[in-house]
Amino acid sequence: MKILLYLYIIISVYLLFKYSKSKTLYIFSPYIIIYLSFVFNDIVPFLLLYPDIPENLQYTTFTATIINLLFLYVFRKQLLIQTNLDIPSFSIKLNKKRKIIICCFALLLFCAGIMSGVLTNLLKGNDIEDLRRTSEIGLGVIRDIPMLGIQIVMLVLFLQKSWNFYRSIAFYSFCLGAFLFLTTGNKGGVLVGQ
Repeated sequence: MKILLYLYIIISVYLLFKYSKSKTLYIFSPYIIIYLSFVFNDIVPFLLLYPDIPENLQYTTFTATIINLLFLYVFRKQLLIQTNLDIPSFSIKLNKKRKIIICCFALLLFCAGIMSGVLTNLLKGNDIEDLRRTSEIGLGVIRDIPMLGIQIVMLVLFLQKSWNFYRSIAFYSFCLGAFLFLTTGNKGGVLVGQ
């Protein structure tokens, strides 16, 4: 049975080079998210701890490996198709409304940062760990919906730009990450700018 796991690893490495060579490998590719992460999250720890693994977990891992191999075979042609983003022309007409939504969400986040005290204490240099936790619980609904909304709307706006504007996109992404950190106190907001 362990031979099946090694076979899956060999096939995954082969497909990694094949998809990379055909330029169909991108960061949100199903191959990376599903099949390659299965190698690192399930198979490698399984092989490292093999004799001590319970029997039901062994059956589950082998069954998942067989299913993944079948799906890799079934979707082999689709994983070789390059992804193209075609923005409809009517979508660009809605950019003014999108910018208004971003401003509204930013205002809500700014108010939530002031109401929770995270923004003022962070700018003063105080410890905000307790304030950050209470704002997650108390103002979570007011804060989380605009935080996600800003990210989605800005992603739509960025996808409409060509890659010639990557410096301005990087700058706006960094500013968004800094703004999310200042208003929520959550370090994960900085990763948005990455």
